[in-house]
Amino acid sequence: MDTLILKDDKPLQCGSSIEQDKLSRNFYARSVVAALLQNESPTGLVVSIEGSWGSGKTSTLAMVEDLLNASAMKPVIVHFNPWLIGERDALLKQFFTQIAAELELPDTPAKAEKAADALIEYAKAFELLKYVPDAEPYASAVGSAFTAAGNFLLGWARHKKKSLELLKSEVEVALKNLAKPIIIIIDDIDRLYPTEVFEMIRIVKSVGDLPFLSYVLAVDSNYVAKALGVANIPNPNTYLDKIIQVRLPLPRLSVIAKERLIDDALNSLQAAALEEHFKDQKNRLGYLLSEGLSPLLEQPRDIVRIFNTVAMIEPGLRGEVVLADIIGLAALMIKCQPVFEHIQRSPHHYVGNIAFERRVLTSEEEVIKDSARERKEAVNLCSNPNATWSLIHSLFPLVAQEDKKFSYGSKVENAGRISSPARLSVALQLCLNPQDVSMAMAKRYIDDSESRASIEDSLMLDNCTEFMEALGELISTYPKSYEPKLQDFCLSVASLVDSEVIVARSKMAHAPLNPESTAIIAIKLAVQAIANERAGAQIARHIVKSGKAFTVATDLLSASFHRSSTNPHYPLQAFTNPNVMKELLDSHFQNLIDAIGNRAFFSTRNPGMVLMIFAQLDRPRCADLFKAMLVVDPSLDDFVSHFLALGWDSTNGDYFSIPSDIAVLEAYCPLTELTSRALLRLQTDNELKLPLKAAWRCMAYGKPLYAKDGTVVSR
Repeated sequence: MDTLILKDDKPLQCGSSIEQDKLSRNFYARSVVAALLQNESPTGLVVSIEGSWGSGKTSTLAMVEDLLNASAMKPVIVHFNPWLIGERDALLKQFFTQIAAELELPDTPAKAEKAADALIEYAKAFELLKYVPDAEPYASAVGSAFTAAGNFLLGWARHKKKSLELLKSEVEVALKNLAKPIIIIIDDIDRLYPTEVFEMIRIVKSVGDLPFLSYVLAVDSNYVAKALGVANIPNPNTYLDKIIQVRLPLPRLSVIAKERLIDDALNSLQAAALEEHFKDQKNRLGYLLSEGLSPLLEQPRDIVRIFNTVAMIEPGLRGEVVLADIIGLAALMIKCQPVFEHIQRSPHHYVGNIAFERRVLTSEEEVIKDSARERKEAVNLCSNPNATWSLIHSLFPLVAQEDKKFSYGSKVENAGRISSPARLSVALQLCLNPQDVSMAMAKRYIDDSESRASIEDSLMLDNCTEFMEALGELISTYPKSYEPKLQDFCLSVASLVDSEVIVARSKMAHAPLNPESTAIIAIKLAVQAIANERAGAQIARHIVKSGKAFTVATDLLSASFHRSSTNPHYPLQAFTNPNVMKELLDSHFQNLIDAIGNRAFFSTRNPGMVLMIFAQLDRPRCADLFKAMLVVDPSLDDFVSHFLALGWDSTNGDYFSIPSDIAVLEAYCPLTELTSRALLRLQTDNELKLPLKAAWRCMAYGKPLYAKDGTVVSR
């Protein structure tokens, strides 16, 4: 297994920054250096490299330093990072100390030492002036910065006869005699608290006009302006303009720069992540990166953060969600958090009806249209709404359609896209949990008939019905060439309804749908996508005659008997020819006789419903079915407990009841005979237990009774 490697967020380092530049910013850095080296002003120069957090300011500073070191002038370079100081009052002390420490020039040691001493004396004066009336505003720029720099009384004795102006002039003379450019690089100002930002800017303002001193400030100008506003500085941007002579915003990431960074990020993923797990995966990735994701990638750090998230979640989604959509999901998490949280709360607002909500008879288009306002509110909370819309439209074609925007392809489940409700459900959990529906497993179920039995055995109560939904979604994307295999697939789906796990699931109070409806919808989607109505009728006939899917077969026969274009089973209800209907009923009857004889019938999904519908379709032969049941089970326990299991309510759950249409019951046996059997059974069998006892009492007295305790149903 490949090792998981996360990309670090370290900036470029001095010594290799020019060679490692992937953003084509060396030209920008050369412009900064040219301004610094060509400065002829006797009062110094302040240049700012401006960009938002994560835009690459520190890397650019490294490039500036490398270019300065390579220049003929070779200036003294002083690094100052106020964020590392941590205390506002120590800023000025450390500022001058750092400059003095760098003035160790082997060619002019005496001049360098004199300049360093002058700087230290000048710095100490700020501390001493704190205690002198009318010494503001200079003293407040320091606070208590130099109480540790020496004994106060000795310091005062040394400096009491010197004014601040005199000390400054001594510094100017020393620097002029040194005749060596000093360039002070100040980084991370935008990491300071607002009060510290104000102090740092005041320091630069107070000493920024010293000769031969130039400053390069790396700042987020928006943050600095806000910080100055907090310090009650009027017109903060104008204030900055007075201090900074040259303001150079970093250029935006170019298309080629983004491509390089993304290519590096992709190559850093595990090798298996880049394998072809889905058809057209590469084209999908190219489209999403260029059209949907690119507008959101505003800074180099955005790419690092997004792909680090991809590296973490991709292994758990591999083979279930296409890589492009995993990247899109990570981008929503990192750059569009309000939208990601909205998708977590209301996924149907992006993909239409999902799973348990499909009982609501609302089209996908209506769901998307009705939720437009909530999507807009979530998008407007993001830092870049326009770019967020681009990504949403790339990921969710139904939303793009509603907004009349282009989206690559459509809702293609077979391509691994999260526009599929089933895939989105998995993706939002960031991995495939045991109870989730594996779309990879669903695809194998469709493609490999020999794997179906083992897959069915692996289904769980938590995912069996949803698995049938996923089958319908997935096969609806298959090409026409799949048609020869369609009949066997549809029979397998129909047979799933009577499997042990789905029978158990359907008895749960929270079961979201009748599984036979789910199965028929899946079959219908397959027929509509791959075949036609005529093929649908052939498939329905095959299911009815097979004897492997009693519940679905009965549903299909009933749908044909009550033919309607609004019936959800249309176009599978095609048994309009009386001869065909008779042929199918004959097959269905014989299949029921066989299943009753081998004791398989009453373990199916809903045998009571099957018997009731058969009584509507072929009443004369119900007596023969009853005789077959008597042979296998003279007690008739199975017949009574399933035939009378007609309802459920939220108060006490399942209940037994005599059907309102007594004729369907008497098609099997006269009511008087069944009542007599019930009374005799209750009188002679003291071992009867709930819920079977409640079923026989319902039969004996005609009252609806709850299965759990035998009490009368109150509704």
